[in-house]
Amino acid sequence: MNGWLAIELRWLRQLLDATIPDLPERAGLGSVDLTTFWPELAATAPPLLRFGLRASTWIFTWLPLLMSGYFRPFFALSPDRRDAFLTQMGRTNVFVLRQLAATLKIIASFALFRDPASRRALGVVP
Repeated sequence: MNGWLAIELRWLRQLLDATIPDLPERAGLGSVDLTTFWPELAATAPPLLRFGLRASTWIFTWLPLLMSGYFRPFFALSPDRRDAFLTQMGRTNVFVLRQLAATLKIIASFALFRDPASRRALGVVP
């Protein structure tokens, strides 16, 4: 995306992949090529959504370092711990963290359903 550092995009990709993981019964976001998605998102997303996505990326990458039971950045967590962390963020009583988790879910869904193969696999389009 425009203005994002390569490391930020890697962190974001790890967060999005953990939001909709690949499972034995269905493909997740990890199997989707997002190279055309990023420029499209940067060009069409409202500024507040772009800000929220970047805030989500930074906060959720580093917040696990400060939390009991994690003590590592998001990218250093196992897939199970990543899932537990994102689930916890989606259920927290802290409104801002819940909204940032929702932002990740929305963007992950946009990315997944933009891919024609994913839509076909999920039975959304013929």
